[in-house]
Amino acid sequence: MAVKIRINVVGNWNGRRYGRPWIAVYKNGKYNWGNYDAINRVLVVDAEPGDIIVFGQKDYRRPDRSLKAKFVAPAGDYEVALAVWGATNGTVRDQVAALPQGEIINY
Repeated sequence: MAVKIRINVVGNWNGRRYGRPWIAVYKNGKYNWGNYDAINRVLVVDAEPGDIIVFGQKDYRRPDRSLKAKFVAPAGDYEVALAVWGATNGTVRDQVAALPQGEIINY
């Protein structure tokens, strides 16, 4: 049974410094890319319960500071608002930790 994962992107970022946010399902060593709706500022991907959901955003000035995080898709549709881009380290870590089995891969 497919579930819909939605991340509402809150806050603004410098488009010259940061790339477009992205989301994907990571399964069997491959990414199944989702979509970013720039008008509504929402990341959306379809997944199965238990799938690994990865999301992030590239930092062009400091690639070592690009965000990449993951969490496990819950049993039902899931929607959350995250203000992670351009936020402080503590804010990012707290928000990702609140996701189902959330973990920062790189930040």
